Amino acid sequence: MPSFFKLLLGLLTVALIVAIPVIFVTGIAMIPGLASVLFLITGFFVFRSLHRPVGAEKAAVSSTVLAAAVGFFALMGMAVDQRGNPIYNAPLQLFCPAGSQLNHGTVISHPLPGRTDMTQNFRCINEDGGAALVLTPFHLMGIRLGEYIVLGYALFYLTGALRRNRA
Repeated sequence: MPSFFKLLLGLLTVALIVAIPVIFVTGIAMIPGLASVLFLITGFFVFRSLHRPVGAEKAAVSSTVLAAAVGFFALMGMAVDQRGNPIYNAPLQLFCPAGSQLNHGTVISHPLPGRTDMTQNFRCINEDGGAALVLTPFHLMGIRLGEYIVLGYALFYLTGALRRNRA
C-alpha cells in the first residue's frame, strides 16, 4: 500500500478515535431515551450473567453481589441518564404544582475554552408560561436513582424468569 494511503488511513483512525466518544456523549445528552436504552440492554446482559446455570445445585449469586450489581447499575444510570425519556420523566410531574406542566430543556454552556457542559433543565410551567417550580438536580438524581434501583431488580428477576422458561 502506498505511503499516502497509510497516512490517510492513520489520520482517519485518529479522527474516529476522537469523534466516536464525542458523538456518543453528545448523543446521550441530546437524544431522549438513548442512554435509557443502552442501560437497559447492558443491564439485561449483566443481570442475565448473574443467574445460576439451569440445573445447578447452588445459586451463583449471593444477595450481596446482587445488591452491589443493582447499586452500581442504579448509580451509573442516575449519573449518565439525566435526560431520561418520557416514561422515566413522568414521575417528575408529581413535583409540579396543580395546573402546571413539566417542561424539559438542555442548557449548553462553555465555562472554559474547549469545554462544553450540557445540563438538563426541568421546570414546571404554569398556564401563563411562567416557571411555577424549577426542579433541582437533587430532585432529578433522587428520582433517577430510585427508578434505576427498581429497573435493576426488575431486570434481574425478568432475566431469571426467562432463563427458567427456556429450560
